[in-house]
Amino acid sequence: TKLPSAAPLLSARVFNEAFGGSYEKFDQELSRFLAGHRRQSREGDMFDRPQWKVGDKWSYEIRRPGRRTTIERELLRTDTFVGIPSYVLRNGTAESFYAVESLALVATKASGQYTYRVSNANQLMSWPLRINKEWRNNFTREDIEVGVPRSVGLLMRVVGSETVQVKAGTLRTVKVEAYGYSSGRLVA
Repeated sequence: TKLPSAAPLLSARVFNEAFGGSYEKFDQELSRFLAGHRRQSREGDMFDRPQWKVGDKWSYEIRRPGRRTTIERELLRTDTFVGIPSYVLRNGTAESFYAVESLALVATKASGQYTYRVSNANQLMSWPLRINKEWRNNFTREDIEVGVPRSVGLLMRVVGSETVQVKAGTLRTVKVEAYGYSSGRLVA
């Protein structure tokens, strides 16, 4: 059985009669409805880069044996660092520059002076993410106060996704592991 084409319904008069309103109003209501009914992600799903906005704030906790540290961030503005479009986040009294494309840290500035920088693109994330995706992350980082640059070569791999419950609600997360490119050892 063939279904009739929906094309005749799209003429304004027929659509308005069939659905009791304009196509634009129908489209807005359908979009609102669908926004509240997103399905859970499965292994083959893609995870797009989050969209940050000036004024966004968040905090997270880093746990190490015998120590817990709470980090708070606030997106202050967008800027560029050596030609890299960046988000500028408050990091205590310092400012951290994160690449818009990858969300990787590219520089830190304290008291008006850069204290940390990455000399080539740090590909911390390769958007969109999907389970089993792999990429190489090669960059040179420099702690300017110490003055010693360090080359980093990592193999990044998306190994899973999970749902976590936090104060802000239930979030879908992606687990990414980093392996030393030369050693093959899990480093993060």
